[in-house]
Amino acid sequence: MVAGTAAFLLPDRFTPAAFATLLLVAGLFIGCNYGWGLWLARRLGLAWEARQRVRESVERVGTQCGLQPRGVYEMAWAKHNAAALPFPQALVFTQPAVDVLTDPELDSLCAHEIAHLAEAGPVRWARVAGSFVFFPLAATRPLIGTFGWVGLLLAFAGAYLLAHAALALSRRMEERADRLATECEADPGIYARMLEKLHEASLIPAVLFGRRGTHPDLYDRLLAAVWSRLTRVPSRPPSGRNSLRSCRRRCSRPFW
Repeated sequence: MVAGTAAFLLPDRFTPAAFATLLLVAGLFIGCNYGWGLWLARRLGLAWEARQRVRESVERVGTQCGLQPRGVYEMAWAKHNAAALPFPQALVFTQPAVDVLTDPELDSLCAHEIAHLAEAGPVRWARVAGSFVFFPLAATRPLIGTFGWVGLLLAFAGAYLLAHAALALSRRMEERADRLATECEADPGIYARMLEKLHEASLIPAVLFGRRGTHPDLYDRLLAAVWSRLTRVPSRPPSGRNSLRSCRRRCSRPFW
């Protein structure tokens, strides 16, 4: 939205005003990584300090992992999800996610998110670089006015490559966080049950058709979580809305 707005406001050339606007856009992109969005949500009453149950879970898991977040918040959002903000060292949980999970399952979700907080510095800055994928969109008009359509195409080609690199990095970090959360689970299968419950509550299929996103499919995450205890490898369920039911029918008993 910021990039799209700037695209209409910028002139057709790289003037001092255009550079100032692009610098402001870059600052907003970086600020989002530093938790400015969370700050705004708190000011609007959409996010607040997490309830005691969540704080106790984070403290318990943080003590086990050797890392205590600086802030723990809940957010009014319909999705069953949680997020880690590495730069401000904060965790954000949506209300529906907290409500649907048991205490052990909440602990496993905390372990996953704390693993993101422990990501190395270069990974954090690589994530910041990935947030600039839409930056060429903001500079569309001066790019065309100064360098022509060739300049615009080159800028978007670079953004495309950056998007693929950021996507691959994010996926690797999700797989790492899954692995660390599985190693920290109190009882075998808790982390897998937590993943299944959040997907089911959010109506997310176990296999998404034609998509390789920032997170592996639920089927792949369940396999990775319980691989050492499998007596057989269940077949991959079909993609689409019925895949979660199919995955549970094929996989739940051998998994846990």
